[in-house]
Amino acid sequence: MLRKAKVLQQLHQACQPAALDTSRKVLSDTVVGLPVCCSGHTLVRGASSSAGPSGSQTPTRAAAAAAASTSGSSDETPLSVFARQREKLAAMPLYPKLLGFAGAIPFTTLTPAFVQQAGFPDLIDSCAQMQLVYGGSIVSFLGAVHWGLAMSSSTVAAAGSKAAGALNERYVWSVVPSLGVVPALMMQPAQGSLAITVLLGICYLSDASYFRSGYLPSWYMSLRGYLTLLAIVSMLSTTAYYLKRDVEKAKKMMEEEDAKRAARLEARAVDASIAATASAAVPAAVAQAGGTRK
Repeated sequence: MLRKAKVLQQLHQACQPAALDTSRKVLSDTVVGLPVCCSGHTLVRGASSSAGPSGSQTPTRAAAAAAASTSGSSDETPLSVFARQREKLAAMPLYPKLLGFAGAIPFTTLTPAFVQQAGFPDLIDSCAQMQLVYGGSIVSFLGAVHWGLAMSSSTVAAAGSKAAGALNERYVWSVVPSLGVVPALMMQPAQGSLAITVLLGICYLSDASYFRSGYLPSWYMSLRGYLTLLAIVSMLSTTAYYLKRDVEKAKKMMEEEDAKRAARLEARAVDASIAATASAAVPAAVAQAGGTRK
């Protein structure tokens, strides 16, 4: 019996370090699975301890990156925003970037303010009409992008499936901007520029929706943001110029009408005074003539 008790005690002492190591490992995995985010002082639940060290470190790094981005966005400065935008510009493909910004030049150089500052005030109306036509062509191009992407899609969709419906939707949307351009080109530059501005905004919102669905690359939306802003500001500048000119023209016409009305009233007052003088002079002449006869 004593020998059996000694054997059991030795076995217990031999197994105790292994059990302690196992408990320490489970505890460390649990702590790794529940990391503490220093910025927010909150616990983020990660992977389970059964995933092992490699499985538990990935959620930890993701949680730390999310916390860093959250804290970075709250402490964002104008310099950091500028640096991020510069990184986005650098990440764009070269040829689309160059062609895109070159395509924004006609929007800015055909505005009435630019033409007037360049010393060609007689060409303002012609340049505004050219800007309207160019803006319409750009809107049609933005719709045609979706037609091309739908044609080049590698997805083989069965008839009646959800993927086929998405492709058909892109085909339909690709012709909508060009149809909206037609009435805009039939308007005067003031109203037409405003219509093109609205169409550019609608196209950007549609592209943003397709981007969130994963149909457009991120660099395309970054480039679209810059170019759409330049185009909208230029078109609104043209609209503001003609609106101001129309208001001034209407004010001038009202002043001319008031001046003509005042002149007519003054002429009527002069005629009335002449008639009153004449009517007062007739009885005096008659009385004088009667006295002469006597």
